[in-house]
Amino acid sequence: MQRINIERMYLNKVLETRKYFISQRFEFEENEPVLFQLVKRDEPGTIGRVKAVAFFDKLEEDIAGEATHLYSKRWKYAIVFKNPKRFNTGDSFNLEDLILGYEHKYNSRIGIVKLFPGDETIVRQKIKMYLN
Repeated sequence: MQRINIERMYLNKVLETRKYFISQRFEFEENEPVLFQLVKRDEPGTIGRVKAVAFFDKLEEDIAGEATHLYSKRWKYAIVFKNPKRFNTGDSFNLEDLILGYEHKYNSRIGIVKLFPGDETIVRQKIKMYLN
């Protein structure tokens, strides 16, 4: 399971297009769950920042320039997702509240990070109804 920090202004478009554009390659497993967490400046305080989950399908080069068309920015790759699911009201959460020592384990400024297996187990339990 991986976590992507995302700005609020991009979240709807990412879930709609099922693509998240990046400049460098990241490794994902087929059907790996990916959490979308709003950056802190977009969701301050105690409201849950993890807003959605999707499942990795493939990584492809953005040869056609779709990112430029959608966002007026250029990224080299697109992470393509299957089955994106926005959490219902009240189901969003903060990883900091679930994972002991979250801030020390994961640099929250990094856009994409893989969760440690023990932490993934905790998160899977929290979002189990969205993993089907």
